[in-house]
Amino acid sequence: MKQDLEEIEFVEEIEYIKSYLEIEKARFQDKLNVIFDIPEDFNCYIPPLLLQPIVENAVKHGVLAKVQGGTAKNTNSRKCSKTWSLSEGSRGDS
Repeated sequence: MKQDLEEIEFVEEIEYIKSYLEIEKARFQDKLNVIFDIPEDFNCYIPPLLLQPIVENAVKHGVLAKVQGGTAKNTNSRKCSKTWSLSEGSRGDS
């Protein structure tokens, strides 16, 4: 049985992620720093909620697990390559 997967624009997924991170930033204040380094003209289609759980896990088990907190950096520099990275750094990392 073949299942049709609806895809959404990458920028729409990023808006969901930004909303989630705003809530977490309000909860944890200075312990969580967030950087988005995504070209404004970047876009492609991905399955919905593909990145959200990855970001949630990175924040919960990476950044917030550290006593001093850290930085979640969201990066995509290749146009429609579907290559995306999230790095967790110490405070002050960029």
